[in-house]
Amino acid sequence: MLAMHVMNECLMDKAFFSSSRYQHPITDHVPAMPKVYYNVDTAIQSFFSTSQTSATRAQCDQLASKIGRPVEPVQLQGMNSYTVQAGSHKIIQFREAATLLDMDMLTLAKHIYGDVVAQCTYHGWVGTSQETGLAVYEMDLLPGENYILARSLLAETPDLHLNTVRSLARFVDRPGFINAWRRS
Repeated sequence: MLAMHVMNECLMDKAFFSSSRYQHPITDHVPAMPKVYYNVDTAIQSFFSTSQTSATRAQCDQLASKIGRPVEPVQLQGMNSYTVQAGSHKIIQFREAATLLDMDMLTLAKHIYGDVVAQCTYHGWVGTSQETGLAVYEMDLLPGENYILARSLLAETPDLHLNTVRSLARFVDRPGFINAWRRS
């Protein structure tokens, strides 16, 4: 309740925030960030060339195709993984041994947050050995947009951005969220 109250007090007067009287203490004094151009194919090539893995992209795609087709790389790749969408409902992620997912933590998160956490299943390794291979994880594809891909639209649409912040505050303010942290 406190989070919602504080947010509503701060964001209630949209006219104030959009007026010339308001200056944001940080963003109004910081020059615009330079544009960064991202290419998914370059990111994937970089992962496989720098990760020291014995697994190939073709091996990963072949394994993912057994779970669902078509197999398409997700728009934004991680630094330590190769991630694809397999069919219309599954995400398959291949991770280096140094960056394994904590399955106990994922199970706890799923218990606490319910449907906003994807169901995740560990499927072993692809590559010549566990030391040089990639761990394979299957996850349910959750609805919605990736925040990092939607943030420029949010920046251009204050009402949509405000709705996103309110939605996050409602999520954080729910009893299960607070009680889960008290138990841990």
